[in-house]
Amino acid sequence: NFVVHQSGGFIETGSSLNAAIGGRGYFTVETPAGVRYTRNGTFTLNSEGTMVTADGYPVLSAAGANITVFDNQPVHIGNDGRVFNGNQEIAQLGLIDVEDTRVMHKEAGMFFRLDDQSQIRPFAGRIYGGMLETSNVNIIEEMVNLIASYRAYEINAKGVQTHDQLNEKAVNDVGRV
Repeated sequence: NFVVHQSGGFIETGSSLNAAIGGRGYFTVETPAGVRYTRNGTFTLNSEGTMVTADGYPVLSAAGANITVFDNQPVHIGNDGRVFNGNQEIAQLGLIDVEDTRVMHKEAGMFFRLDDQSQIRPFAGRIYGGMLETSNVNIIEEMVNLIASYRAYEINAKGVQTHDQLNEKAVNDVGRV
């Protein structure tokens, strides 16, 4: 299960609760399995006014608490990860970075868990409120790689077939002599 942890492009969504990470880093989320990390900034408010992921898991603040909106003022996320309810700052998004992404293990959905919490380092990227990160996969490059892999497979399969034919001929001809 190979994951590339580089940033993708950004698209504007028109939702003030969406956020994209520029550079390295991850949002902190509370799941039934414990704290997990994600780059997916598709956030909404649940019926209690708590900021949640698309899967309904609470987004955590830098203090490790749920981010909850208490009045009907518009909510938006600033470029530094601060969450505002109207003009009042209510929380700072829980954002982390890791020294080595190899200690991150992909889980269901868009979540990662860490092997070693000591790998966490302070977030130094930028947040883009009202935007989402798109895929970091270069489709054209991956199609070229797929075609090259398929051709290499065909060549190897032909080599195995030729080897089998030579073995069959050797077995049959040696037996007649």
